[in-house]
Formats: sequence, C-alpha cells, structure tokens
Amino acid sequence: MVDRARNFVKSDGPEETSGDTPLERYLRVLEFVSGLSDGATANEIATHLNLPKPTVHRLVRALAASGALKLSEETPLKYVLGRRVLDLLHAGATASWLSSMSKPVLEKLAAQSGAAWFVAELKDGKIQSICFAAPNTEVQAYVIPGAPVVPHAGASGKAILAHLSPAERKSLLGARLTRLTDATIVDKAALDRHLEEVRRRNLAICDEEDLEGFAAIASALVTDNFPVKFAICVTGTRRRILGDARQELEAMAQSGASSLSAMLETRLRGELNPESVLQ
Repeated sequence: MVDRARNFVKSDGPEETSGDTPLERYLRVLEFVSGLSDGATANEIATHLNLPKPTVHRLVRALAASGALKLSEETPLKYVLGRRVLDLLHAGATASWLSSMSKPVLEKLAAQSGAAWFVAELKDGKIQSICFAAPNTEVQAYVIPGAPVVPHAGASGKAILAHLSPAERKSLLGARLTRLTDATIVDKAALDRHLEEVRRRNLAICDEEDLEGFAAIASALVTDNFPVKFAICVTGTRRRILGDARQELEAMAQSGASSLSAMLETRLRGELNPESVLQ
C-alpha cells in the first residue's frame, strides 16, 4: 500500500488554524483517502490528520452521504473515493486529451485493418464520436468527430451502455427504443440480455442495427474503479466488418481498448494523486 497522503498531514501546531475550516477538513480527508490504494478507516484518517475521532466520523458520514466517499467492497471498514468524486476525475480526462492520445492508436489500427476506427465518449447524457481515423474516405460521411451514436443500436453505444448501472442505462435510453432498421433491438428485456453478453466479452457488435449495409465492432475502455465513459470502435460496410476479417477486427478492438484503457488509467491516477498537482 502506497501512502502518498502523508505529505498533506499537519504534524505540528494547534488543530485550529486560519486554514482549518470545515471545507479544509473535508478536502484533507479526500486527499488522504485518495492517496491510499485500498482506502482508510475512520480511525486511520483521524490518526494521520490529527483530528478528533468524533469529528472524522462526522466528516466521513457526510462525505459518504454525498457520494464523495463510500465503504470499500473488499474491506468494509475502509473508505474509498465514491462515484461522485470519480466522475469528476473522469471528467478531467477530457475528450481533447483522449482524442490526442488515441489518434496514433486509431491511425495504426486503420492502416493495419484497412477499416475506419473511432473513439466514442459518453458525456452530458449523449454518446458521440470524438476522434476518427480511416485509410480512405469509404465511411467519412458515416462517422465524423462529434457525430452522435444511438446507444441501443451503435456498437460503441452498446459497449458503453453495457457497463452502466440500471439507473444510468434507463436515463440514457429514455422511455422507448427507436427502431432505425429491421435489425434494431427495441425490446428492453431483449436489450438487457444482449448487453449482459456485451459486458461479459467487452465486445459489442452492430449488424445493420443503426444503418442498413453498415456494421461495427466496439470495445469499452474499462479502468479500475472508474466509470466507463469511452469505447473504441471499427466501422464500415457489413461485408468488410463482419466478413472474413471479423475475428481479427474483434481482437484488434479489444487490444486497442486495452491500450487506451491503460493510458486512461495512468491519466486518472495522476489526477487522483494530489502530489502530481504539486510537481
């Protein structure tokens, strides 16, 4: 366990200082917990931050109630960062940053496969492409940066959708699934079953579900403890994507997602570690 939070402990002087406000205490708790890979108990927080135990118990309860902290699933007595803070950190890994980092990966995949590749992002209740590379103009009009993806039909949409909670999925899909082609899944129970398989393999297929004659294969960018917001996708004509090259493209999508996930993990961990801000 790496203890990066010790740099933020006030070891000397009285507890009450000009900077020891309630907000400062909340932030110090978050900084300390963020520096520990497996979290910290309330007593550990109190000891390292030199705060009364009743005060710390009150702080962590309030942070947990707001979603900033949560009890660890592995070690129930320890607190780790909650979804609300992780979402903020994930938002820090901006589309422009990931677009820049993924461009060489997409260009390499496009050159190797002869197909078009893009990265999609879930943001503000919408899924859209943010970066695109293709060896030719075959699908330039079909996928361009900023183009929306239909969550229940597009491969990248389904790849992300499969990793969302039921509440998040419901919010993104709305009350009714729109039929775009004869192949579009419009029954929510059937879609849920389909997404379970997508999640299991981290591989989503669009077989003429959003546009006749076109297909796609996608894999989500999955990182430890951070919500899924991105997916990498290869798209083109059905013959090109789901023909003889299908298995190779599936493996390339999963490999590309793994590479980009590692980059994203490093980025998010860097923002998570308060020391990186001081360097």
